[in-house]
Amino acid sequence: MKTVLCHMKKCCQMKKTAMLLSASLAMTFLTPCAHGNIVNIVPGIAATPVEKARQVVSTVVNGMTAVLKNKGLSRDQKEGQVRKLIKENFRIPSIVQFIFGRAYRGLSQEDRKRAARAYLSYLATSYTDKLMDSASSVGSDTVRITKTHVQDESGQILVTTEATVAGMEKPVAVIWYLYQIDDKKTGGKVARIYDVSVEGLSESLSHQQEFQPIIAPVGTGVNAFIAEIEKRIAKIHATAHQ
Repeated sequence: MKTVLCHMKKCCQMKKTAMLLSASLAMTFLTPCAHGNIVNIVPGIAATPVEKARQVVSTVVNGMTAVLKNKGLSRDQKEGQVRKLIKENFRIPSIVQFIFGRAYRGLSQEDRKRAARAYLSYLATSYTDKLMDSASSVGSDTVRITKTHVQDESGQILVTTEATVAGMEKPVAVIWYLYQIDDKKTGGKVARIYDVSVEGLSESLSHQQEFQPIIAPVGTGVNAFIAEIEKRIAKIHATAHQ
């Protein structure tokens, strides 16, 4: 957990303009297009931490591609599958802890769970919305892993991918930050994503900047956070069903 927070604090050195732009960029380029796929993935069961991290990124990108290509699914069904992908491969509690900052310490275990559930729903809705948009706006793009390495002795793993996007001269660089956590089912370790950086812009940092003004005022905290998320989700759904 300390490594996760250390990474997040380093991101806070970025300029304010980068903070504001990161979320929209991440949502756009995190998801591949209708015919996109991720290549250079070693098949089979991942054994080493690096292989596990690569497999997690592969699972997310390929999974979202499959959801996008499946025209037999309704929007709600697509969102359900995207939610499952995020829940199984992202470290949502760590991201929520970073977004709340010091205020997280004062949350009860139940409030932490409530905040995590709300944030998961928000990501699922937002990602699905971008998936639906990309279906009509991009062509046959490809996402490929270009580099995977352990960042430091703590075991933080960075998986770098490049997305070749229609209409753009250069591939878009996306870095996935993963960390190993205990797997209660197997007793071993699993890799989970706790941040996505697009062209140097952190998605988690952007969300912290968006939600901190709502969380910070005394007497609001988790309830205000959840209310804001519910409002954003309702707005996306209302637009999607027009």
